[in-house]
Amino acid sequence: GARDRSRSAPGGGKPGKALEGLSALVLGLERRPDRWKRCEDMLNKEVPWLKHEFFRATDGKADTIPDDEVAKTWNTKCNNFYGAYEDVLDKDGKILYTAAQFADP
Repeated sequence: GARDRSRSAPGGGKPGKALEGLSALVLGLERRPDRWKRCEDMLNKEVPWLKHEFFRATDGKADTIPDDEVAKTWNTKCNNFYGAYEDVLDKDGKILYTAAQFADP
């Protein structure tokens, strides 16, 4: 079936220079170990060189989140580039957005 086919190009077990030393955190719910197992199996098969570890997600059904840890406002300009803490450049190096544009108001 489709889940059995690799989407990756065939290749060796080594990353290119740009990816050497890369590691990944895989966000997931502790109550869904099946999802983590499936993801881990795929990573081990497709990118065996990639160091990865499980990062526990906050579980809204199991965790109590204190009100003082919840944001009261959200700058919707951040939605498109959430996590863009640096300037965003196009392929030619022209600045498309500055980090200041994504700063909290």
